[in-house]
Amino acid sequence: MQLWSSEQSTAVPDSWIGQRVGAWVIVQQLHEGDWSRLFAAQPFDAAGSSRVDYVLKVARRDTARAALAAASVQREAVVGGAVHHPNLIAVLDSGTIDQQSYVAMPRLDGANLARTLALHAIQAVPVALWWTRQLASAMAAMHAAGWCHGNIKPAHVMVGLRGHLTLFDLGNARAINSVCSGIRPAIAFAAPETLQEQAVAQAASDIYSLGLVLHQMLTGWDPLEIEPAALAADRRVGKHPPKPAGGASAPPQAVERLLEAMLELRPEHRPSASEVCQSLLAVETKSLSDFINPARAA
Repeated sequence: MQLWSSEQSTAVPDSWIGQRVGAWVIVQQLHEGDWSRLFAAQPFDAAGSSRVDYVLKVARRDTARAALAAASVQREAVVGGAVHHPNLIAVLDSGTIDQQSYVAMPRLDGANLARTLALHAIQAVPVALWWTRQLASAMAAMHAAGWCHGNIKPAHVMVGLRGHLTLFDLGNARAINSVCSGIRPAIAFAAPETLQEQAVAQAASDIYSLGLVLHQMLTGWDPLEIEPAALAADRRVGKHPPKPAGGASAPPQAVERLLEAMLELRPEHRPSASEVCQSLLAVETKSLSDFINPARAA
């Protein structure tokens, strides 16, 4: 069975609706990126049901870098099958049909963190800490299994309706200590050491990226708004982004110290994901109490 032929590569998305992909049937196209397409899907034996609870990510082959696109989706299948965590996207099924690689995942309710921050640029301190701890917990599971995510950024985080975060897009994941090659992440949330030509995958690089995400939630400063060449130059010399503003809404000093450690120029000086979780737990409850009862905090 052919998912789509080369003649169909420029067809409108409706041409894929109803197509069977392994055990799945495509219902609707959700997104088209440079490397893959996302489809809402149903199990084949549930076709016609009103419920559409799954997403298929299918590598594009109508691109000059089709081999890299396929490798990215295949890597997602490997990592998703090896690492299981409540805050990490679950890979339910994967396969290749006519040289077209795909993975099946649950369809998540909510919005990605980038969209959330576009609407509310600065998050309350206890919320930012809670969300960061969830991501750090997922990263700790990946690192313990020998993988780094490789592309931590708000656009790769889903915020559920009750505040549950899910880290997704595992296509840039790399085995720790392997040489990074293939699709490279954008500069905006990249650690300084990943800007080198022969960068080696390190868990510490994920920590730097997570530090930038936490920093954005606390300050509203978005690295995507900075010219990439200037941003890269700042990263290479260890220049930190602007510090959070002071005042009643300022994060605790312990959080500022943690941010500085996460954004250390030298990877070996950054905390591990587990240490980030422990540090956040130590201040998260108090920050929530202070947020609810500001007079007591004063």
